[in-house]
Amino acid sequence: MLLNSLDLLVCLSGLMKIGVERYSRSVTAAYKESGDNRTEYETWQILRVICKFVYRTAVEGTAFVTCILSVTRTIKFCFLFLKVRKRVVVALLCIFFTYLMVREAIQAYYQYYVYIKEPKDGYDIALGNWMRGIGILLIIVILKISNALAVVRLRMMEKTCSDSGGIEMNTKRRATITVVILSILFTTFNSMLLTAIILETVVQVDLSWDFVLWYSVPTNSAVNPLVYIFRIKPMRKHIQNRFSRLKDILCCKKRRSVTTETVQTESPLSYA
Repeated sequence: MLLNSLDLLVCLSGLMKIGVERYSRSVTAAYKESGDNRTEYETWQILRVICKFVYRTAVEGTAFVTCILSVTRTIKFCFLFLKVRKRVVVALLCIFFTYLMVREAIQAYYQYYVYIKEPKDGYDIALGNWMRGIGILLIIVILKISNALAVVRLRMMEKTCSDSGGIEMNTKRRATITVVILSILFTTFNSMLLTAIILETVVQVDLSWDFVLWYSVPTNSAVNPLVYIFRIKPMRKHIQNRFSRLKDILCCKKRRSVTTETVQTESPLSYA
């Protein structure tokens, strides 16, 4: 549920960021050319900072939750003597999101001065890029190790278990494959972001930075629900039931409108 909500937030904040970023560029160009409408210029720059704050928080939050999902699944699957406590998971999520929001709030504060006023001493945009890049790289490495352990464990169980085609084994196999698919999608799209961060920060080259920031990660978040639908049968049935109900409602409304039009077109009775 949390991962689905964050995926939706990434898509919405990404779209919002695209619109605000593009319009703020035109406003900035007009302001630098004429010097008029400073209030409008500052308003759009503030919106730009807010959109970046929301988008970056959602992106890294999605990455961390994906990592937690994969690691907890691997622990339950590979290390049966260990128990994953919900309190520990909740505490980790609270600590990470607190750190993330504080870090991005500080970044947004300094960017406010970069966009509207003079940059403050001590501000270094490369530091923020390094922190994001290292975070993404660590999560990708953890996902690869976690998925490798889960796949190896699954293969071992299939070889040793006499009931390899049983319901329990099929459930474990399907759940493991689903988590691996989500991890592969995350690694693919976020590797593009990591490459762009390295090119901008280390090599000082900006290649398709706008595409990577605006479309790659939101595409990952948009594809994830499709994986859930195709891989999780109860969710697929739930969506099918919702669509069938919606279809019945629309058909009923259509029948009513046709009946009303038929009654209205009939000739009125004459009592003369």
